[in-house]
Amino acid sequence: MIPGAFILFGLLGLAASLYIFIKKSRKEPLTCHIDKGCNVVVHSRYSRMFGVPNEAIGVLYYGGVTALGVLALAGVQLLSIPLFLLLFLGVAAGSALFSLVLIFIQAFVLKSWCEYCLISAGASFAIFLLAVAIAGTTFINIPMNNADALKHPLYEVATSQVNYVENAKGFLARPKEGGAYPGVVMVHEWWGLNEGMKDMAKELAAQGYVVLAADLYGGEVAEEPDRARALVASVNQEQAVANMQAAVSYLRYQENTPVVGTIGWCFGGGQSLQLAMTNEDIKAAVIYYGTPLVRDQKLASIRGAVLGIFGDQDQAIPVAQVEEFKQQLQTSNIAQEINIYPGVGHAFANPSGANYAPEATKDAWKKTLTFFAKYLKAPLE
Repeated sequence: MIPGAFILFGLLGLAASLYIFIKKSRKEPLTCHIDKGCNVVVHSRYSRMFGVPNEAIGVLYYGGVTALGVLALAGVQLLSIPLFLLLFLGVAAGSALFSLVLIFIQAFVLKSWCEYCLISAGASFAIFLLAVAIAGTTFINIPMNNADALKHPLYEVATSQVNYVENAKGFLARPKEGGAYPGVVMVHEWWGLNEGMKDMAKELAAQGYVVLAADLYGGEVAEEPDRARALVASVNQEQAVANMQAAVSYLRYQENTPVVGTIGWCFGGGQSLQLAMTNEDIKAAVIYYGTPLVRDQKLASIRGAVLGIFGDQDQAIPVAQVEEFKQQLQTSNIAQEINIYPGVGHAFANPSGANYAPEATKDAWKKTLTFFAKYLKAPLE
């Protein structure tokens, strides 16, 4: 965490800079006064206003811009949003660059020096370096994908691309060490079988599973939400179920896995539930915020256990719907563990999204591994 002093500094610098900016913009145009060694923007009247030397006013004015970056970085680190971190690091860099331009003008154009401009520039650079240091720490703590955050490998993993069904190639990850391992059909988010899903397949395989990441989009991976939405809408559910059934068969008869489970996120979570309802070989199904069907008679046909992972701030899946889903599983005597995480929304386990919640993600993954160990590994021991 960033020390409270950094946040306080950012607040004070920002407040002082905004005050000076507003007062000056009302009294005269924002122009660059080049006199006596580049007396830029800051006028001596502000020195008298605050009762401090010109140098202090300069530090507040120029340093305040980068103070905004530092302040934002503090909030960004608490929220773990890399996109905004990059934005405000850019603000800090821009202010530092502006100060560099001032020094260049003084040294090579005016060939004279303004002491408080130099002090301002120095303060700006110092704050920028502080922002860079904070950003570095933040990036170290923010995983680029879930696998980076969840890595605790037990086995070395071998990977390959396999033709498990006509017109679809899946990503297979399994322990290099020989032996009988449980199989897991992994179903991608609405983005498709991208590198993040492949990394998750490798991470799960490193825990002692043969993982086949299925592809329900025929090889296409979406980069934009509109395209992902269109791909979801284009999925023929009967064909999707047949695709996943073929993945189960591949694991059972080509990889010789004695038991099979399934896991999916978002779109893939709903598909994993569909697979569990239509294949009696599925002994464990993990559903990360997939649509919980509550009035489908096929729910009673599930023969394995169900682990549900949801957030109570999910605007697409109300808590009441999750509770009804849980009740229906209980009524059907299906072993279930339904977890509703407080304060998190949809796709909270996706590190590239605005709803990413690292602590909830780690806890959910721990529950996932415990669940699979209980229903897939334990029967083999």
